[in-house]
Amino acid sequence: MAISGEAIRLDVALRGSRDYLHSTTIFEAIVRHLQEPTEITLVIRRLIVEPLLLTVVRDRLDVVGEFACIDRGEPIHFFLCPDRDAPSPRRAASNEADIVDAATLRGGSISGAIGAPGTFIETVVDLHKRLIEATLQPGVRLLFSRLVTRHVPKSGVITITNLQRLGARMFVAPIACDGEALGRVAFMGVAP
Repeated sequence: MAISGEAIRLDVALRGSRDYLHSTTIFEAIVRHLQEPTEITLVIRRLIVEPLLLTVVRDRLDVVGEFACIDRGEPIHFFLCPDRDAPSPRRAASNEADIVDAATLRGGSISGAIGAPGTFIETVVDLHKRLIEATLQPGVRLLFSRLVTRHVPKSGVITITNLQRLGARMFVAPIACDGEALGRVAFMGVAP
């Protein structure tokens, strides 16, 4: 990883018609700077509408998220901060509808293949959101909150099951890839 003290401006696109930066594009923008990330945790603390800086130094009060991992044996901890000097984010197409349409929803479980049509993070986030909407009907706007994963699979079938509602507004579920436990994902609910 070529970052030590200075900040890296992340190239994060607005996904589809959203007016905020999506967790999937944030995750992918960070992972592009890594070689072999494992033991990954991404935490987003609030809705993010401005471009982002990635830094290893927590010297700002406006931290909006964190990313930690081990990259080729080296533990790394990054902070996400607004980059108010950057140009507005570009737009990228959203494939959320395609990911959800290709998924299989059965009772309290949902599964879908990585790469057909989404990346690992897109598949996890879109499937989890759909499972929450289908099984718990939360009546709140769902925002990504946390992802913990042992690694980033390039292929396989993601399965999310055993969804739990923690309190009124937190939704957590374990993630598996090809039947192997991988980690967990969480969303928070906010007033619409």
